[in-house]
Amino acid sequence: MDSMYSVLKSLVPQNEWPSYVTSLIAETQKKKAFPRLLYIYTQEKMWSEYMDYIRKDPSIYEIDEAPNEVKKLFREEIIKLYAADVRNYFQRASSRDSYRNGVAYIRKLIRYGGSKEAEQIVIEQKSRTPRRPALIDELSKL
Repeated sequence: MDSMYSVLKSLVPQNEWPSYVTSLIAETQKKKAFPRLLYIYTQEKMWSEYMDYIRKDPSIYEIDEAPNEVKKLFREEIIKLYAADVRNYFQRASSRDSYRNGVAYIRKLIRYGGSKEAEQIVIEQKSRTPRRPALIDELSKL
């Protein structure tokens, strides 16, 4: 994909490239080819647009896959969105495996700089589900 994008960029005159990218983005959005859209944003270093996409439908996966530049520029917002999605994940979690995955997400949240949010999620989960020993056991491993 990188080589195709480079060839495309070399074929379009430099002064026409910005308008070409705009039309390429519009066409990609129309086709709902979102992975390609995120690829274009990354190649063009359009971090605000990348973050706008994440804001529309925040998910653990989309945040994890975001370029480091996006995570650094929008650090506080990334932490809030990630923490909200981790909370949603725990609402649906019902087995030891899903609790382990949830704990792994909490660890990532801490790596992103959300220690305070992670601590709050652990407290919420322990108080919300005191009769789930598997959950309490997995959370205690943090």
